[in-house]
Amino acid sequence: MPRFFSVLLVLLLVVPLAACDSGDPMGTQIRTVFISDIEIERAPLMRPDGSDWDDGIIGIGDEPDIYFDLVNDDTGSINASTFGDDFPNVENQDFPLVWVFDPEITFTRFTTQLAFDILDSDDTNNPVESDFMGSTQAFTIQQLIDSGAPSLFTIQSVDGLISVRIRLRYAS
Repeated sequence: MPRFFSVLLVLLLVVPLAACDSGDPMGTQIRTVFISDIEIERAPLMRPDGSDWDDGIIGIGDEPDIYFDLVNDDTGSINASTFGDDFPNVENQDFPLVWVFDPEITFTRFTTQLAFDILDSDDTNNPVESDFMGSTQAFTIQQLIDSGAPSLFTIQSVDGLISVRIRLRYAS
């Protein structure tokens, strides 16, 4: 009889382990991903031709007033934006530019191609008047999960002039 209980005890310990999905880096099924804060570590402070972003605009400094749009790279729709909450007259010593979100930016679909568009706000009432400074490479939340679900992730533009770091949280 003691042998029966020993075998039963081993089965009770081994069967739950066999049911674990080892493909999930967190040991659980990720159902929601949150972005809690975003830092722009680097952005071009001059136009590609060498002129100032706000050169010639009366009443505005020559330095860019930086904000970002988190866009669906396939459709162009905006998932999140800091328009109206820009960093004015940004110079090199102002980096990183940090936005903390409460509530966090939430994702439950992970295959959408995302990118960060970096913009210079020229009119705080009209985003159409903003200058496009550049964009990061596209990524998906699924790529982040597949790469080990990092809590910090940095994405850059192809030319390396833009660098954005995001802080992530994962929930099952």
